[in-house]
Amino acid sequence: MVRLSALVCVRDGEAELAACLRSLGFCDEIVVVLDRGAEGAREAARRAGAHVVDGIFPLPSQARVAGAEVCTGDWVLEIEPDEQVDRALAWEIRAALQMRPQGDWFEIPIDNYVGETLVRQGWTGALGADRGCVWPGAG
Repeated sequence: MVRLSALVCVRDGEAELAACLRSLGFCDEIVVVLDRGAEGAREAARRAGAHVVDGIFPLPSQARVAGAEVCTGDWVLEIEPDEQVDRALAWEIRAALQMRPQGDWFEIPIDNYVGETLVRQGWTGALGADRGCVWPGAG
């Protein structure tokens, strides 16, 4: 069985974090990196049974590396604290990983919303935020 770690790096996403973590129940472990984390985010992570990494990370890549070093899964699902994985996507991720994929990452198309409005290639288009990412862990 392929082990899947979820990695959530949190700087200002405390309000949505609990819902995000609830959606990651299909993962074998959850790692939350708290960049200057607030106590509410820390408590939400602990309630979800997540491994918590505290620190001050000047660059997002530094937070990502600190979290990836803690992940024990064969693959790592990186997700933002304001995102959630629905049942269909969770099934699709697990199915893809069980087929022992060749390669070293997947791009997963995601929908971006401003309120109730779906935004494609708009305010986040320049940031490349229309794709999520699953990549192999240190396992």
